[in-house]
Amino acid sequence: MVSEDSRPAVEWLAWTPDAFARAAAAGKPILLFLGAAWSPGCDEMQRTTFADRAVVALVRERFVPVRV
Repeated sequence: MVSEDSRPAVEWLAWTPDAFARAAAAGKPILLFLGAAWSPGCDEMQRTTFADRAVVALVRERFVPVRV
């Protein structure tokens, strides 16, 4: 069993039909993150905001996270 601490902060899905199917099946909206690998701001968001336990819990509870 994987512990909470060893899981990635937010488990982003790719922009695919599967992501939309998961959102529809779960009745949740998509949280879209347009994270660019070259952007220091996006990298900072990934390391800080999307690693915060309260934010992660909220994302997991209310959204299907998709990163483009």
